[in-house]
Amino acid sequence: MALFHLVALGLAGISTTAAVDATSMVMNDTDTCGNKDLTTRSNVLIQRHGIVVHTGVDACDESLWPDKDHGLVCGDCKVLVDRFNSFYRTCSGYCSTIERECAGAWEEENDNCDVKHALKCDEVIDSSDAICECGAEVSVSLPTSTCWGEFDHVVENEGVGVGLKVSTSSADECKKSCDGNDQCNSFTLCPEWNGCWMKDRALTGGEATKRNGACKSFYKTACSQSEMNGSPAPTPTNTAPSGQTSGSTCYGEFSSLVTDEGAGIGGISTSSVVECKASCSRNAECKSISFCPQWNGCWMKDRVLTGGEATKVVGSCQTYFKNSCVGGATPTVAPAGSGGKIKVVSYNIFWWNAFGQNPWKGEHVTDNIKNTLQPDVLGLQECDSPQLIQERTGYVAASEFAGAQGVVVKPGLFKIGQRGRKDIQATGKWGPRYVTFVQLTHPSGRTFWHFNTHWCVHSGNGQTCDPNKRYIGAQNMLGVIHDKAQGAPVIITGDFNAGMGEPGPQHFSKNGFKMIAHAWVDAIFVSEGHWKVGNTGTGDAAHSDHSPVFAELEFA
Repeated sequence: MALFHLVALGLAGISTTAAVDATSMVMNDTDTCGNKDLTTRSNVLIQRHGIVVHTGVDACDESLWPDKDHGLVCGDCKVLVDRFNSFYRTCSGYCSTIERECAGAWEEENDNCDVKHALKCDEVIDSSDAICECGAEVSVSLPTSTCWGEFDHVVENEGVGVGLKVSTSSADECKKSCDGNDQCNSFTLCPEWNGCWMKDRALTGGEATKRNGACKSFYKTACSQSEMNGSPAPTPTNTAPSGQTSGSTCYGEFSSLVTDEGAGIGGISTSSVVECKASCSRNAECKSISFCPQWNGCWMKDRVLTGGEATKVVGSCQTYFKNSCVGGATPTVAPAGSGGKIKVVSYNIFWWNAFGQNPWKGEHVTDNIKNTLQPDVLGLQECDSPQLIQERTGYVAASEFAGAQGVVVKPGLFKIGQRGRKDIQATGKWGPRYVTFVQLTHPSGRTFWHFNTHWCVHSGNGQTCDPNKRYIGAQNMLGVIHDKAQGAPVIITGDFNAGMGEPGPQHFSKNGFKMIAHAWVDAIFVSEGHWKVGNTGTGDAAHSDHSPVFAELEFA
């Protein structure tokens, strides 16, 4: 009764400061994520403004939230976040990825929901996980009157898809679909493929582009008075070549952040790399920039870079640096390599055993990657910390990681484009299964996509895993591949936990992909017609329970 009396006081607008002592008596030790009352999701305990309220309504669907360590939900809108120091950095950074504001942050005790101490939402700590509570959704404001800008080709970084493919070759129909989607800020139209793909990225008209058939990018923009009065909208033109800003300044770029950034000489708040470069170009002291779009930040630096410096992964941050212009544009900065050749590896690295119970095995695994396999691009499964892999091998995370799997690349070799992950709706005993992906541009200028996965193996925890479940995952994964790659060259790596004759792997083989290497349940597939296949084989397991498979490829 005391609990409901407190609720009534709060709802009546009466000050709750006098009720604090009573509230603390009701809470006992339930003010941590280890809340004893949080045994069911139908009776959630929420602490707000000094009162405790029981409610049957769950304000968030945490099942859709990324990177929950061990799948732990510590309360309503509160989860144990994995990859904290290696990717999100702060609870504000994590909550922003699901378009919410940070409402609370805590350091946890031991990979659980027990609170060690409170943190600030923007506080950075050296821990692989932390407890984050995310509050109100952040709305994206769009122009009240929608007009459209148009590129001659497709922008290099299209953003993330925010809807199903619309089958149309009409730009007007595509615009109507985007207008009807609050998350859509731009779209890619490929009339020859009768396809329109809506995207979340807001564009300005100055972004770098790439040629992909007759495909074009369109984007929402504010209407001028003449446009609102009915005059046709002018089509913005992208006059700056890829890598070049206004004036005579060109830029090289790294796939991540250089380890030694130099001294700061100012910065601006922006998520546009074009604006960031323009600010640096106007500052004679600025020689390079650290650009972190997820934190809306651009930091100008005094350090002169050449393109060969050591890098580190900090979320999706990248370093750009001033470089001399050659023929009006700057080539992609990367180590010298053979023309169009790529070595790809798929490797399940047995994390719980080789990096947990028997860490000496993990040393052999990372030595195998660095010294023996030496891939250009590597699909990893059972990898709980891409940051640790980078520290030991130098290989940097290129895709997002989800379900302890993702793609890493040789540092400085590729230009990293779109990246992400998608639940393929094939959950087994050990949780949801994902496809992770990244768009990569080789020093030769050729662009391709790498998709990585790790399918279910056991039934349990209320979930069934069998060949049919894996087949469902394959169908959903192929849908993601088609939506993202849109006919571009593709590499697929994975631990499929299936024989290659099962319906899941066969679904790839029957739909435009060829298996070029496999051992046991691990395999590499490539899109047909895009690759010349060289040497393939199986490497030393190096104390993992899986042997890596590799293939040497060349663009056809």
